[in-house]
Amino acid sequence: MKTTKKTVKRLTALVALTLIALLLLPFGVSAKENDLWVDMDYEKLWDRKNEAEGEIRTTGLVDSVIPNCPILGNNMTVLFYTDAFDSLTFERREAEYYENGPSWELPADRQLQYLPSVEDVYYIYSEELNQILNERCIYITDYEYEDQWGSYSSTVYDQHLPYMRGCIEEFGITKEELRAACELSRQNPDTIREKLSMYTDEEFEALKEQGALSCNYDQSYLIDALYLPDENKVRELCVLPYGMVVDGKIQQMWRLQYNDQYEEYAGKSLVEWMLGHKINTPGIKRMLKNANETTGFDWQGEDSEFKKNIAALEARVAELDAMEENPPQTGDNTALYLLVSGLCLGIGIVTLRFLKKKKEYEQR
Repeated sequence: MKTTKKTVKRLTALVALTLIALLLLPFGVSAKENDLWVDMDYEKLWDRKNEAEGEIRTTGLVDSVIPNCPILGNNMTVLFYTDAFDSLTFERREAEYYENGPSWELPADRQLQYLPSVEDVYYIYSEELNQILNERCIYITDYEYEDQWGSYSSTVYDQHLPYMRGCIEEFGITKEELRAACELSRQNPDTIREKLSMYTDEEFEALKEQGALSCNYDQSYLIDALYLPDENKVRELCVLPYGMVVDGKIQQMWRLQYNDQYEEYAGKSLVEWMLGHKINTPGIKRMLKNANETTGFDWQGEDSEFKKNIAALEARVAELDAMEENPPQTGDNTALYLLVSGLCLGIGIVTLRFLKKKKEYEQR
């Protein structure tokens, strides 16, 4: 009899826990995240983005810029108008400390580009901020490879989120706070004079005249894009017109002129890897449109790898669109959810009735 009682108690506890889990499932997002992230109409944000950027006809041609700055939303100067940076230590640096000037390929140096700088000579830098950006916004991958001349190793830094998004999450900056900081940056830049005390009065005035201390995130789609709950939508809306996002990774259009195999894609070429993912996104479609309009790869001819790769991607996008227009009939998950909930509730009621009857029987 004791064994039966234990079994029934365990069954009752299991049913209770299942019911609680099912009831709480729709509310899995924490209150803090609900307070910070603000959902918006994704399609309308894309309309605003396309309208703001206009027609791009030279996409993919600036090879020196593309690898270093694939994403918008990196300028962090506006955060000096909040208390976000108050706990960080900033130091003044000079470009002459580098053998050939700052290397924009490294996140530590890239940070210098997105904080107030004077004539590309004097910069400010925070080691704490650099660590935050590396942890939240950068994929750091170490590669080892061999060829006929020897063994080599390298480290690749791939940015996957705007620096502002990482800072917003790290410091808990609400959209209202950022909007107010943007307005203050345009109305009264002198507010942050003390925070930029590493610069002379002349340098600070020069920054003001250049507009380097003001921000207009609040006047574009970017402020809404930065606060979307879905990080992948943030990437897609912030990537520059010659870029694209596939499986959370930011790529550049110019790489489509090659079919090299890459270790990070399990030996596949970039296009082969892309074809295996959901690529009928607004960002991919925009990239394909720009690729067809640019004349930068005409020297390769109509039979070039670039043209073939674009055609293959267009065919896959059309195929995915057709599948979404005529999806397989899999049923409504709501009905399944109600069925499972009903079964759990029924089991609970039956268990309780069994316990009641058993108790009455034992008391006879």
